Amino acid sequence: MRKASSIPVAVMVTVLVLTGCRRATISYAADKPILLRLAHSTSPKSRAHSGFLVPWAEKIEQVTQGRVQVEIYPSATLVDKRALLEGIKNGRADLAWGVTLYWRGRFAISEVLSLPLLGFSSGESASRTYWRLYQEFPEIQAEYEGLKVLFTHYIGPYVLTTSKTPIKSLTDVQGLKIRAGGGVQTDMMRMFGAVPSYVGFADLYQALEKGVMDGALLPWEAISALKFYEVVDYALDESFSGTTGFCVMNQQKWDSLPADIKKAIEKISYENASAQMGRVYDVKEDAQAMIEGSGRKLVTNNLSGADRAEWINKLRPLWDQWVADANARGIDGQKILDRALELEKEYSESYQ
Repeated sequence: MRKASSIPVAVMVTVLVLTGCRRATISYAADKPILLRLAHSTSPKSRAHSGFLVPWAEKIEQVTQGRVQVEIYPSATLVDKRALLEGIKNGRADLAWGVTLYWRGRFAISEVLSLPLLGFSSGESASRTYWRLYQEFPEIQAEYEGLKVLFTHYIGPYVLTTSKTPIKSLTDVQGLKIRAGGGVQTDMMRMFGAVPSYVGFADLYQALEKGVMDGALLPWEAISALKFYEVVDYALDESFSGTTGFCVMNQQKWDSLPADIKKAIEKISYENASAQMGRVYDVKEDAQAMIEGSGRKLVTNNLSGADRAEWINKLRPLWDQWVADANARGIDGQKILDRALELEKEYSESYQ
């Protein structure tokens, strides 16, 4: 009979929550685990944190059999949101999840997916599209120079909500004070004849309640989670905009990992993780059920084919300007935009 090893094979899993830092610790009696610190700026109550980042971190520990541990630092407790990329490069954090809009100009080509009314039916379809674009175009890869990209994704779609006025035509938008997130969203509202203004989510509820704002561009996640459905009555359910996000790693840290660990992490990252993160924002049906259960009614409508074409034509200058700006950088902007629209059709049919 073979004698049992004196080294225990059981695994002990504990979860610690300390000063905003979530740490899932898997202890082995053998080698000391590799510690990876993941920094981001959103709340630990957010769907991105609890719905994907925490399970993904736990999965990394599982697929590496405890040889890698991940500590997650939410709410900018390790690195400020606008310093995430610098924090990765200088080694303050090993991993970072962020949103490209914090670095205006750096991700100008990735912003193709922020253009209005591209037609994405879900966060998953748009996230898969972004990953494919990243794989296919060196110009997008160059925006992440010096970083190891583990996944990319899309936050959205953003729909147009209003408190008193249903939006059925372009004339209905004119003169309304609409919360926009800057960039393309602000330009779009101006082209519609609205009065765009930026109000942080923390102040938006009261601004809508008091009539300081007439409406807002919002993702369904925010409509439900932050209870904006209590202060808006209508939603034009079109993909007006969105923004892109990413999870990156310090390249030197990645290069230092053993080959089998890198392979294990890759299996649960890339397009697989991009799609899963995109699904975090696909909460429309859940949001509508929550609203109905609350006793409130959010009247939702879509544009007809003819009306949608009219709105797209109104916004065509934004598409053209993005192409012109890309061309000015020596990049074939039309080729990238056309490919994004091709992938939108491909993925939106499969991932609605």
